[in-house]
Amino acid sequence: MPAPAPSVCPAPYNCVRMLAMKQTREQPVHWDSHRGKWNITLIVALIVAVVGLISRNPFLAILGIGFAAYSWFTSPRRYLIYATSLVIVYGSPRIKVIPFPDISHTDPLNLPAGERLRVQLLNGRRYLLVARNPSEFRQRLDEAMDRFRGTVQGRGIIEQGPDQPSQQGPDRPSPY
Repeated sequence: MPAPAPSVCPAPYNCVRMLAMKQTREQPVHWDSHRGKWNITLIVALIVAVVGLISRNPFLAILGIGFAAYSWFTSPRRYLIYATSLVIVYGSPRIKVIPFPDISHTDPLNLPAGERLRVQLLNGRRYLLVARNPSEFRQRLDEAMDRFRGTVQGRGIIEQGPDQPSQQGPDRPSPY
């Protein structure tokens, strides 16, 4: 019979090693909450579920719980801007991380229901952000994206066609 393998951990620790890990948590550059303080859809769905339980109607109870879960996982709670990404926090445990290289551009939308910020991704997908202060949030998001892309100054468009002479010379380097 072969000899047992030597134990890696000492006996008092029962092979559970806890290492002191230094966790570095990056703080967001800016954050804002969703404009609506109360999730009305979630409240109504929970009321429907309770009415279904009280009236012993399983269909109504399941329908209310299903809509409550849907509302919990699809309604944003907070928007966070980090140095490299935009994070949308939904009901726990769901979050959506959008890296800055995936964002094409942002557009403010003035709708009858209020001002929103549309984030257009390179793949064509769009997200509507309903921050409490959309103009400040857009300004901070644009600043963070510019800092990430390294173009804090000079966001202008160079208008030069193929038939126009180049403005580049020994004293003027290429703008690219």
